[in-house]
Amino acid sequence: MQPQHCAQAAALHLAYLKSSFRKVRPAKELLTLYYRAVCQEVGATGFVAYSQGSVDGYICGVWDARALRRRLILNSLPGLTVWTLLLLLQQPMLLAELPTRVLGSNMHPPPSRPGIPAPGYELRPIVVSEAKRGSGIAELLVQALLQDAAARGFAEVYLITESDNLAAIKFYSRIGFSRVGETVRHGLMYQLYAIPTGANA
Repeated sequence: MQPQHCAQAAALHLAYLKSSFRKVRPAKELLTLYYRAVCQEVGATGFVAYSQGSVDGYICGVWDARALRRRLILNSLPGLTVWTLLLLLQQPMLLAELPTRVLGSNMHPPPSRPGIPAPGYELRPIVVSEAKRGSGIAELLVQALLQDAAARGFAEVYLITESDNLAAIKFYSRIGFSRVGETVRHGLMYQLYAIPTGANA
């Protein structure tokens, strides 16, 4: 992922959110700042599928959420401040969910389970445009992320998903993720899935 991809990645991200966060311009600007921080490869990285001037899909991996958050704040504090204030003026009810919408799950440590040391390498998020779904892009993006995680020495990549997100669960299971437990984020229960990277093979 390069800086020129970030605005399109933010637009794709917002297109699939259920929250009212997706309906206001400051939300896109805040997410664009977030993805620009991801591009710095400090605690996180991203990959895009790009064709004919358009981002068809993207994936991010996060292994040090605190470092990513610091990079976001250091690089973008004026923009974060302005767009956050504008967002709250337009939709004050978003105050409670703003930290998780801007920073994703960065405020939470990786879920722990026996035998899996922290920190971990988390897939978050993966989004493919509706027009390109079923084309194999998602699998290619996951493979790129697995290779990156292995190169960084991580033995596995994990992710969380909602229990009722059956399409996502079917996809993750088909490409090799296994359910390994559950975890709580933002007061909600999520399913925890993991896949080996082959780093220690």
